[in-house]
Amino acid sequence: MFRNKPFISAVILLLLIAGSFLGYSLALPEALAQGGYGLEEAGEEAGLPQETNIGALVGKILRYVLGLLGIILVVIIIIGGFMWMTSAGNPEKVQKAKAIITNGIIGLVIIVFSYIIANFIIERFIEAGQSTP
Repeated sequence: MFRNKPFISAVILLLLIAGSFLGYSLALPEALAQGGYGLEEAGEEAGLPQETNIGALVGKILRYVLGLLGIILVVIIIIGGFMWMTSAGNPEKVQKAKAIITNGIIGLVIIVFSYIIANFIIERFIEAGQSTP
């Protein structure tokens, strides 16, 4: 059914690892709100900012997701380059590798612009949250 099982296994493993980090980063603010095991007091003594703004939390989540997608697209571009190098001059394999690299680059450009736009909007939400009494 699947021709490239090692590739699919590697992508699934990468997604599981990234998902575990994402799950941890999403659970950490909740743990800090419920007592934080003394971390809140330590952060206050160290002078670290306390983020209670929902815009900041959404921004962190969005940045993690876009960063993960960027990493995945870079891996796809590398896989396309590897396919091209191992094509041994076969025009069909070269064409498929070019398509993979092109799609990866297009996806990466979309992710970069999404990150820029999301960062701009999130900064405005954070500023709006800080200006309200």
